[in-house]
Amino acid sequence: MVDIFLLIFLGLLAVFHCSEAALAFKYNRAGFGSKSWLISWPYSLAMAGAVLEHSVEKAMFPSLASRPVMYLGLAMAIAGEALRKAAMVTAQGNFTHTIARHRRQDHQLIWNFFARRIALEERLLLRFFGDAYLRYRERTWSGIPGVP
Repeated sequence: MVDIFLLIFLGLLAVFHCSEAALAFKYNRAGFGSKSWLISWPYSLAMAGAVLEHSVEKAMFPSLASRPVMYLGLAMAIAGEALRKAAMVTAQGNFTHTIARHRRQDHQLIWNFFARRIALEERLLLRFFGDAYLRYRERTWSGIPGVP
């Protein structure tokens, strides 16, 4: 019998690796290569271990399989993938799969999203809570540079 959750897992892996490579090719063509697929022997062994663990667990302890937990895991995987891809698209060529040891001439720090969002949140909090928020802000350190 076909294990739908195993097929979903393998499908998610395929989508993850293909989309990683596609975005690396689109935004960082100069750095594109075999490593852009994010597949290595240790990683492949870990994924094979995950498939083996799932298969053994399903065969030996079928009562442990919980559909709600599987659906929650699926939702979390999709949300995480969407968040990662949004970050990659936002950063464009500034997002790479390798650690840069030297700054490229065209490398930019991506901060616009946070700058706009924090300013908006501060305005809204002041509008919602007025003086109470001002008093709170005076006695509380935000920990974020540029935010009182």
